[in-house]
Order: sequence, then C-alpha cells, then structure tokens
Amino acid sequence: MNTNVSKPLLAVRLAPLALLAAVPVVGALLTTGCGSKTQQPPQYVNAGGPSASATGPTAFCPPGATCEAAAPTATATASATAMGSAAPAAAAYPTAAADLAAAKKNVGAGMTEAGGPYTYSLVAGGKNEFALTLNGTKCYSIVGVSAAGGVTDLDLVLSTTFPVILEAGRDGMTGGTAVIGKTTTPICPIVAADVPYKVEVIAKKGAGAVAVQVFAKNR
Repeated sequence: MNTNVSKPLLAVRLAPLALLAAVPVVGALLTTGCGSKTQQPPQYVNAGGPSASATGPTAFCPPGATCEAAAPTATATASATAMGSAAPAAAAYPTAAADLAAAKKNVGAGMTEAGGPYTYSLVAGGKNEFALTLNGTKCYSIVGVSAAGGVTDLDLVLSTTFPVILEAGRDGMTGGTAVIGKTTTPICPIVAADVPYKVEVIAKKGAGAVAVQVFAKNR
C-alpha cells in the first residue's frame, strides 16, 4: 500500500480542524476587542420603605443594605388656650331699676347717677365688690337694694385702696336696702383729685339678687 500523502491533501484535511479551534478565540476577541468595560451591579428598588421623596425619583438600595424611609413631616396642631376667666354673670334682677329709683329717696337732693347699676347674686354671708374712683370736687351717695324675698340684711362698706386701705363709710341700716352718704351726709373726699376706692357688697342675712347705684353732685 502506498502510504505517501501529498502535502496539499493534508492541508485540506487539517483546515476544518483549524477553523473549529479558532472559534473560541474569535469569540473572546469580539467581546473584549474594544476594551474592557466594568459591569454595573444590579440595582434594587428600596425595600425598606417608601422613597425618600413623595415627588422625587424612587430611592435605590444596594444589595444587603437596609434602607430607611424618610421621616414624615411633622404637622403643627394649633391649640386654643383659654386666657383668664369669665366675669361673673349679672344677677337676674328684672326690677333693679325700679327698686333703685325707690331707694333714691334716701339720698340728698340734686344727686344724679354716677356709676352702676352693679348687679350681683349673693349667698347668705357672701360678698362681692367693685372699684370706684371719687373726686374731692364732688359729693357721693351709694345705694344698694335687694329684690323682695332676697337678701334681708344688706350691708355696704366703702374703703380707700391707695396708699393704704382705710374704711371711709358704712351702711348703718338694716333690711334689704343699704345706703352710704344718706340724705344730708353724703361722702365728700377732702382731696381734690381722683382717689381709688372700693365698695364691698355684703349679704349679712338672706340670699338673692342685689343691685348697687352710685349718685353724685358737685360740691
């Protein structure tokens, strides 16, 4: 048998094998031939809560990390605070004007209304008070009355409040009518200036609605 094979025939037989061996090399060159590029790790949507901004882009959280949600916006709640206390309600005293007009007979002639009426609802033994400014150019009378069946012994006390507290007048009557500066003996301050006073209204006996009126005339 002739064992000699010509060189051209051997080259033809070896060519397919060379092509098969070259395929992996060419594949490698196609993937890296234009320079290597670092692959970015996969991105994960934040799994720890809502995005940091309700209107911005979705926040991202890298693998293995714990992402915190944005702190909620604090909401200020306005609270109304009551200031001070309400003034005591005036006593229900429908006949106060008529009763005060009748009590005016206890004051001197020429006296006109100068303050009030001040109305209160007093319990037995209770009292209330109001501030009063007197001027030495005038003379004053103060009258207090209580509705029928109310305070059966009403008392009034007039005192200075500055610079010291000094009693300046007191009712000397009994019953539901009280008067300071009765008829011909009104209160006439000696200082020709405004002086602060207070008037205490006291229910010595009985309880009910009370009204007080201040009268004055030129000195």
